[in-house]
Amino acid sequence: DFLGLDRTNYPENVRIVPVPTTAILGLKHLLGAFAFGADGVLVIEGSQEIDERFTKKRMIDLGRELAKYGVENMRVRYSYVPLPVYKKAAELFSMFTGRIKKFGPLAEEKRSAIRQKLQV
Repeated sequence: DFLGLDRTNYPENVRIVPVPTTAILGLKHLLGAFAFGADGVLVIEGSQEIDERFTKKRMIDLGRELAKYGVENMRVRYSYVPLPVYKKAAELFSMFTGRIKKFGPLAEEKRSAIRQKLQV
């Protein structure tokens, strides 16, 4: 990623998972992240070819679905960061990890219930 190449600092607990496009992300992807240790998921889109309004609405809808599993919708955030201003992503990482620290870790019972639902 460009942040790594640039040696830009961001919180060490951030794990970057590249995907071709945020349009492929679904409920199972987000549930999988929470089931296996994530306390929050920050989804960043960089492509101008994606309909941002659609993706933003979809992420809000996915947040509502996550609530059915006991995951607060504030643990998921979507942001558009075009490539020319990619350093903004590091700021988002810091802001988002600060927010998640206030929430604290996702309860193990919730993770367990999600893993059971996903049958993993």
